[in-house]
Formats: sequence, C-alpha cells, structure tokens
Amino acid sequence: PWGQLTTEEDPASVGVSLRTVDSLLAGARLDRVDLVKIDVEGADLEVLRGMERTLAAEPPPFLVVECCPHTLRMFGATPTDLVRFLEQRGYRAYTVEPNRLIRRRAEEVQVTTVTDVLAVRRDLPELPGWRVDPPLSIGENLRRFVAESQHDNADCRACCARAGRELDPALRGQPEVQWALARLKDDPDPRVHDAIAWWEGPRVAAGQTA
Repeated sequence: PWGQLTTEEDPASVGVSLRTVDSLLAGARLDRVDLVKIDVEGADLEVLRGMERTLAAEPPPFLVVECCPHTLRMFGATPTDLVRFLEQRGYRAYTVEPNRLIRRRAEEVQVTTVTDVLAVRRDLPELPGWRVDPPLSIGENLRRFVAESQHDNADCRACCARAGRELDPALRGQPEVQWALARLKDDPDPRVHDAIAWWEGPRVAAGQTA
C-alpha cells in the first residue's frame, strides 16, 4: 500500500524525470512562494535538500511535510533527520492534528507512523478554532505508543517497535510501554519480529493486558 520513489530496477516501476523545487520555481519565474506541501512517500528530505534557495527566501514559505518513519527509512532517513534539517535552517516544527498544532523538536521520538509536520520560520498566523500546544507529555506519548503497538497495519507496528528503542528511558520504563514492547515481541509478522529484535524484556503472559 506504500507507493514511493525508487532508484531500483523493478518491473512495476515507472521512470520519470525529476527536478528540484528551486529549479521548478526558477523556471516558472515565481518571485514568492507562500506555502509548499510535500508528500512524496519517503523522499521528503530529498525534496527539502533541493529547495535550499526557497527555504532561505524572505518572507519564508510555510511548509507542510509528511513525516512517516516507514517510508523515510526506505531513503535512509528518520523523522529526527527531517526535523533537524528544518531546525538547522531556522524553522520551527509542529505536528499537525485536527484543530491542533503540537510543538516538536528533532530530539523527540515520533511514536506514530503517519503524521504531517508544519514548519514555520515566521510568526504563526491567526488560526481560529486551532490550539497551539507544547510538546507531548510523557502521558500522551505513552498512550500513543501503546495504541500504535496494536495498529492493524504491520508496518505501523514495526515502526512502533523501532521507535521503542529510541524512547527516553523514563518513558520506556513505564509498565504500559513495557507491556506494549512485550506484545510486539510476540507479534507473528516477520516485519515486526525483525524490528523488535533488540528487545530482551519478558514476554506477555496469556490473557495479560496493559
């Protein structure tokens, strides 16, 4: 279900020509861009690297970028790499949720698989009906991690298993997170099994719940 750009030979792939955002905008003779939306199934960081001139423009554009560890991994990148790239260029990042923006920083581990990031290098505009919140609390991250560990999609559970390894020890040591990791260890899907191979804790007893 995950389409993506690839450089590998594949009978199902279709060859296309690529251009950077900077070259596209130069060719279109646009002297200002207010918003850029990026959703390219894992190649998002590559797109950002091809728009350095656009990112440095004044006024700077707002960016909405998909941030998915599953697809980013196919290009050797992580959500931390993506957010750090933006921060190094003066942007602030927010996780986008319905009527809510949540401040996020590069060092924070993303425990959900698919999300969008709003990046800004100027003041946020007025957003009637929207909340702008500080980074997620340990409690919120805990609940999200446990929910993601039970996702119907095995790729999402595998991403959750890999994220567990990077969690702050204070969060990873919580009983609910320990239960979720143990449950992932017993997951029958080989993708999840490989992703949780680092975990050496106890397994879930039959009938045990968080």
